[in-house]
Amino acid sequence: LDYSLLLGIHQKGPGELPGDAAPNHAPPPDSRPFHQQYHGGMLSADRTEVIFCGIIDIFTTFNLKKKGETLIRHIVHHGENVSTVPPDEYGVRFRDYIEKVL
Repeated sequence: LDYSLLLGIHQKGPGELPGDAAPNHAPPPDSRPFHQQYHGGMLSADRTEVIFCGIIDIFTTFNLKKKGETLIRHIVHHGENVSTVPPDEYGVRFRDYIEKVL
């Protein structure tokens, strides 16, 4: 597996979302689930942007070729900063990175 983080920021125009007509007041409560509000994005604190975040998965079989690539990279780079690692290890590394930057 290979993961990539996709981040998109939409700068919205005035009146584009409910509650925009009265910027000094909180918008009416939305009873829809979080992922259905703001077209699936998150509204910024100042209500000027909608932020979209997603993870793209590219499925690659961790087969003999990938295991060989991992071994060679460990030898050449002495085990430091090797990007080709087993899926479980890569998933943990990716999650830790996301938690650190967010």
